[in-house]
Amino acid sequence: MPTHIDVLMGDYESCVRYNRLAIDADQKLTRISPDTAGTESFYFGYVVHNFHMLVYGAILGGMEAIAMNTAHALNNRVNEDLFIQNPDLATHLEAYSALGLFLLTRSLDCGCTTLIL
Repeated sequence: MPTHIDVLMGDYESCVRYNRLAIDADQKLTRISPDTAGTESFYFGYVVHNFHMLVYGAILGGMEAIAMNTAHALNNRVNEDLFIQNPDLATHLEAYSALGLFLLTRSLDCGCTTLIL
């Protein structure tokens, strides 16, 4: 993923931009071929990782609302119901389900006052 380099270089806007494009592409692929990009596929880990990278780039770049909105969108995909139906995914993906809580903690720690829930 090239956006790992964007984050390391401090180009958080590019990280957010390109992961948004990746998420859009993933959503199209999921509609076209659910067997390829659905929760049972290996590719699903990459799908949720694009959300994670967008959240990471957004929070480091001071784009708190984008980070929170993306974390909530991710929680629509990675949540307790998913893990109940697919217990094998919990080992690899459950950390992604806590991004919203991480952002709340980080926001409180940095003294930010605007939270978009």
